[in-house]
Amino acid sequence: RSRAAARSLDPLLTLAPLPHRGLGPVPDAPGHLELRDVGVEQDGGPLLTGVHLTVPGGTSLAVVGRSGSGKSVLAAVAGRLLDPDTGSVLLDGVPMDGMEPARLRREVAYAFARPALTGTTVEDTIAYGPWTASPEAVRDAARAARADGFLALLPYGYATPVADAPLSGGERQRLGLARAFAHPGRLMILDDALSSLDTVTEHHVRRALDERAGH
Repeated sequence: RSRAAARSLDPLLTLAPLPHRGLGPVPDAPGHLELRDVGVEQDGGPLLTGVHLTVPGGTSLAVVGRSGSGKSVLAAVAGRLLDPDTGSVLLDGVPMDGMEPARLRREVAYAFARPALTGTTVEDTIAYGPWTASPEAVRDAARAARADGFLALLPYGYATPVADAPLSGGERQRLGLARAFAHPGRLMILDDALSSLDTVTEHHVRRALDERAGH
């Protein structure tokens, strides 16, 4: 499992550090996301072309499309895991490439379809992020992600070593979601992060997401 997790991190570890233009701090605001004429290319071909998108703070948006249509690329651009080749991405009116990267990482939480579970124990995995989440925040996040039930059945609960935890695909996704819940920022971006959840669990997780968005 450790080798598999390392392989899933390879693309991120090989990315060059993203530059920033030092425009200063972002004003306190609810997390208004705007993409202006965004385009992304790879190997000379377009992945995204002329994307205009506005997501007001305190709202949620689902992007639906066939496999290979660019949803994951859009998710990466929206939180600045990837810079667009053309256009701009703004958070509360400030271009993301003008934000100091460490500050931006505190403002954007991600969850993925196949999350890399870093850390020694399950608790470490959920707590890991731009800051180390407290034990209370870890448990609140696990409940929101509907992970607390299966974690209670592990040999040592939250202290169970991740490498020894027999996790299904859906349980891994719930740990990734819990990690995102434990590090709330202005944006939470889910890249197919509910795909392995059963219908009941997905319903509860979506309700938790709506509550955090203020719905």
